[in-house]
Amino acid sequence: MNRFLQVVGVLAALSIGGWILVGTVSLVLDLGYSFFWWLRDTFLPFVTIAAIGGFIIYGVGRLFGVRG
Repeated sequence: MNRFLQVVGVLAALSIGGWILVGTVSLVLDLGYSFFWWLRDTFLPFVTIAAIGGFIIYGVGRLFGVRG
């Protein structure tokens, strides 16, 4: 389960880092409807949801005594 936690942690870190990076780049370049806005609005929410889902699945697994 430690490996799983590392993967979920990396996903969460990438998600947060991605939000900051894309937000900064978008503000600096002010590209409007460009690739950066598409990335921010389409891809990053899925990464965020995956990270949160991973934590929830891990928590439920621990609740029922799953060892990993």
